[in-house]
Amino acid sequence: MRPKVLHLISASEFGGIQSALSSLLSSPLINDFEFHIKTIDLKHYPLTHYEADIICLHHALSWQYLPKILLLKLRNFHTPILYQEHHYCDGFVKHQVSRPKRFFLMLKLSYGIIDTVIAVSHSQAQWMNQHHLIPPKKLFVLQQGTKLNRFVTLPTKKAGETYVIGSYGRLHKQKGFDILIEAIKLIPNENIELKIAGSGELEHMLKKLASSLTNIQFVGASDNIPAFLNECDVIIIPSRWEPFGLVFQEAMAAGKPILHSGVDGLNEQSTLLDKNQNEAIFELTAESIAQAILHSIKSPLNTLTSEQRLQMRKKSDETVSQWKNLLNAFKDNN
Repeated sequence: MRPKVLHLISASEFGGIQSALSSLLSSPLINDFEFHIKTIDLKHYPLTHYEADIICLHHALSWQYLPKILLLKLRNFHTPILYQEHHYCDGFVKHQVSRPKRFFLMLKLSYGIIDTVIAVSHSQAQWMNQHHLIPPKKLFVLQQGTKLNRFVTLPTKKAGETYVIGSYGRLHKQKGFDILIEAIKLIPNENIELKIAGSGELEHMLKKLASSLTNIQFVGASDNIPAFLNECDVIIIPSRWEPFGLVFQEAMAAGKPILHSGVDGLNEQSTLLDKNQNEAIFELTAESIAQAILHSIKSPLNTLTSEQRLQMRKKSDETVSQWKNLLNAFKDNN
């Protein structure tokens, strides 16, 4: 009988988290493990005992949820509980946390209840170690991954009269679309078009911010990201924080030049493109982003070769292999 692995996620979690889980649940791992996903709300949900061999929690942590995390462990005391940290990183603290010491204490207490914490990037793990948030023996680094077959086979886009800049993700403060729109206002060039794909709570505000511009198009949530990427000459990622940044991996596999803020997991991934990517990284100001865009038009950025793009397909295989090793370690100990 295959061990049962239960993934607990919040109803508000989508995008990279769901994409990564979907890839995992359709991988060869289903031959070795029985996967289930359950949506929960730690604020109201009465946690109970789950019939599972391993529980993997993906819900954001907070002081409010700390008692529920403890209750989850007590009611599933003999079941290993893993926690994959999709939410917090150095950039998050800089932009969102007014009392870092109190925030770090909450994370230490929450992580202390969990059997193993999964960091989604090496930079995030380094941040955890720097602030002594978790004993190294309880920390496991497992980068996110998704199936990239539809990305690596995209043809190279021929340059047209209009330079199309693409950006996509949840329309949330984290993603920095507001700064990007302000940057476009600084570029007096009718041959530039910005396409933004995604949906979220800031959609109305962002559309209002861009209302004076005719070269910004909101295309809504897309269920075909490869097709969206195929329309773009360059991809820009203006995130304020990004524990990993699956967008970077997808754009890179699609053979697109990438401009980005260099925060957290983004800078880590950029080394695959070029050891010297300073020209692709901008500061989180409209002026810096505008300069980076103009420079990318005059001096095209590096992209992966066709051979390197094909090798990107191994990324999802590597992720599956790491998951298998981690889950087997807990299966063998039970």
